[in-house]
Amino acid sequence: MVCTVEYSVRGAKHAVHGLLGLDAQEIPGIYHALADPKTAFGALKAALA
Repeated sequence: MVCTVEYSVRGAKHAVHGLLGLDAQEIPGIYHALADPKTAFGALKAALA
């Protein structure tokens, strides 16, 4: 659910920046938490608990 919200907010930011002619480089990238092994292990541990 968090990914869906994060992508929605990012999409809205891109739309607003595009409509207002602002620099889109100010929008931060998506955080890929599962790319971090420690975070992925914690998520798996929580899912199996």
